[in-house]
Amino acid sequence: MVLLEHDLLEAYTPDGYCVALSQVIAAAKPDLVLFPHTYQVRDFAPKLAAMLGKGMIGDCIGYRNEGGKLVFVRQMFQARRRRRDLSGRRAVVCLLSGRGVSR
Repeated sequence: MVLLEHDLLEAYTPDGYCVALSQVIAAAKPDLVLFPHTYQVRDFAPKLAAMLGKGMIGDCIGYRNEGGKLVFVRQMFQARRRRRDLSGRRAVVCLLSGRGVSR
């Protein structure tokens, strides 16, 4: 967990958040970046992932380890189907739903 203080974070703008967060992520080089599922995060996370040149997995309801790989579970088609997404690239941006996140 990282506490970030930056002038660009005083008032919310997607661009400001992306610039500030991309600097921290570039310096820390994490394997995974997790965000809660909020409207604000849904606003800036796709742009942040694109700035980092990484993928983004949104609306996750669960995760697990399968053979040493982290697998995220998402609902699709109005929760009629579930899909597994593999995290194979560094610094994947992932939005975890607050309800019912399971391992």
